[in-house]
Amino acid sequence: MKFQGLNDREVEDSRQKYGSNAIPDSEPTTFWEEFKETFGDPMIKILLAIAALMIVMFFFGYAEIYEPLGTIVAVLIVAFVSAKTGVASDTKYRELKDSAKKDQCKVHRNGIVTVIDVDDVVVGDKVLLQSGDKIPADGILVSGALAVDNSALNGEAEECKKTAADEGVQLAEDITGDTFVDKHSLFRGAVVFDGEGILDVRKVGLKTMMGKMAEEMQEDEPDSPLKVKLAKLAKQISTFGYIGAIVIAVLYFGYFILSQGGVSAYFSQGAEQIIKDIVNAVSLAVVIIVCAVPEGLPLMISLVLMQNTSKMLDHNVLVRKAEGIETAGSLNILFSDKTGTITKGSLEVVEFLTGDGKTVNVAGCGKVKDLLNLAIGKNTQSMFDSSHKVIGGNATDQALMKFIGEETFRTLEADKERSVSRSQGFNSTNKFSQARIDSVGKTFYKGAPERLLAFAGKYLDGNGTLRDMDKAVLDKKIDELASKAMRVLAFGYSEKELVENKINEDIVIIGLVGIRDDVRPEAREAIEEVQNRYNKAGDTLNRFRGEQASVQRELNRLRSELQDVEKKCESLVRSGNMADAAIYSNRREEILFEISQKEGYLRELDPMIREAQTVYEAYDKKLRELKKQSRMTVEEMKLRGNMKDLLGDLDELRRDSATDKLLGVVRDGAEDLRKEVDGAILVHASRTSTKMSTAEKHAAQAQSDAYLQSLAAKYGGQPALSAPRAGFTLPLNLPSKKKGSNLS
Repeated sequence: MKFQGLNDREVEDSRQKYGSNAIPDSEPTTFWEEFKETFGDPMIKILLAIAALMIVMFFFGYAEIYEPLGTIVAVLIVAFVSAKTGVASDTKYRELKDSAKKDQCKVHRNGIVTVIDVDDVVVGDKVLLQSGDKIPADGILVSGALAVDNSALNGEAEECKKTAADEGVQLAEDITGDTFVDKHSLFRGAVVFDGEGILDVRKVGLKTMMGKMAEEMQEDEPDSPLKVKLAKLAKQISTFGYIGAIVIAVLYFGYFILSQGGVSAYFSQGAEQIIKDIVNAVSLAVVIIVCAVPEGLPLMISLVLMQNTSKMLDHNVLVRKAEGIETAGSLNILFSDKTGTITKGSLEVVEFLTGDGKTVNVAGCGKVKDLLNLAIGKNTQSMFDSSHKVIGGNATDQALMKFIGEETFRTLEADKERSVSRSQGFNSTNKFSQARIDSVGKTFYKGAPERLLAFAGKYLDGNGTLRDMDKAVLDKKIDELASKAMRVLAFGYSEKELVENKINEDIVIIGLVGIRDDVRPEAREAIEEVQNRYNKAGDTLNRFRGEQASVQRELNRLRSELQDVEKKCESLVRSGNMADAAIYSNRREEILFEISQKEGYLRELDPMIREAQTVYEAYDKKLRELKKQSRMTVEEMKLRGNMKDLLGDLDELRRDSATDKLLGVVRDGAEDLRKEVDGAILVHASRTSTKMSTAEKHAAQAQSDAYLQSLAAKYGGQPALSAPRAGFTLPLNLPSKKKGSNLS
């Protein structure tokens, strides 16, 4: 069906009658509004109240005029600085917003399809919708068939089928849950999953469902953490000042009464003296209140926030509200978007490989390139417009169109002989799209590798030669590309006719491409820094465990040697050779000393290992929870009171283990933990020295003598205590444990 669309005059008439499709932003901040807002601060209110009271006291001769004037000047400076900073930040924000690329759509106007901003859509426009497009306004589908995602409106991510409506079908005025899933209605904000169709626009701007939701969300912003803290401080100061002032005034007035000898004597002085004393007591109370208020605090806060805002701007960070600087320090959960922040924000083909898993330059593969051009150019919803930009289709289609280039697309577009006779678009259920070209005698496929490879037995090598496929080799290559955060698409053809929702069983693989939203250069440096921190933290835990294993092995060796030494010593005592038995007895004490040293170190090392292990287990648990938390709304986070974790777009970042790890181990404590381990190992090296102190040698000698005496008493021998002693020096060279030795 051919649609002429509206002409320029009809567009203006429709805009005048039904309004614009733009959803208005908040009004620009003015200097006067920001200036007045400063006086709503609780601390400023207290300062102004104090200044007013001091002025009254000045007229009664109880205060100096420079005190209230100084307070007023400080308040005016705070208001001026805050207003200037707020207006400057808001202006920068609006300039940045105006320079950002606006959402666009394709409409039929003046008999041709043209691309316009979504804000320029009017009632009566005929909008061309294709897979991946966001619906720009509310209306009725009048041509084609679509599958749409209404999750932005009703939270349901399931595909909703839409078919063309008959003439006269009207858009419902009262929108309910059933209206979203009816057969013909389309709403702004929904995304087209699959298909192609024409939307007849019936409602625009604030009259759309999305516009009404935006109006409902225009609520007053909650107070910043800084404002909440200052309000609390102001309340505490007020409470302290008022209570202190009342107590001081009462005590001061009581002093006057007591100094006159009692209540009767005091009130007999006359009204003039009593009033004078009351004024003195009140004056003292006011002084107490004034002293309790930090006049310079608001000015200091304003100056610091203004300075920090300027510094952030130097780092290309625009702070719209100065309080946002302090608010950022109170965050527990930061919602971030990976796409366009860490990455460039646009997909591009970065690698092409043949069915044998080899990466090749497709420009040098004649037959393969021709078939690939047909598989992409004749099986897509993207196109180049008159300004040489790729429009239509989803982000993947656009990346593939850029890959083959505009010249190839124009050539295929002009080639009427190889026109598409039948086609089926891509959808999330089939995971492939197909197009039949009768003049070529082939059905071309584009889709997920697992879908096409399941029916493929042949592939084309770089020279265009047909070869048998080794799926194991190709699967390994696909896994390798996936580990590099690439999205892999396969292309193939069949000699058989197109069958809807089915892949023919004689598929020949033309090739595969790796598509990726590549990381920004500056983001690479940040990721490498995080990776280095992870490596240090991992080394720390490994060194803990390695040290523990090393000490444990040494303990096992010492315990084994201890058994051999005790057996030999016992044997020598039984044979009456007490002199040699004394040497082995000394060695026994030295081994016991070493064992006690190493066991003590293990006891110190165990809690440190448990602590490090607990940290890693906690992060592992946190990673499992993050995917769930990423689906929570900001309001749910507020209700839970979580304000100290960093949360990003994990659904894509968790795809490879490297980013999965580095997300979990970013903590400043990793470096401290590594230093702690180094220190612990140094302490261990000093504590487990094999040299005994003099006192330890004497104690070991006494224990050795006692051990020999117990053996002698057991076997009826006499210890040679007067025999020359070997002393305690390590290491002691004993006969090696081998066949025929005395230790066996």
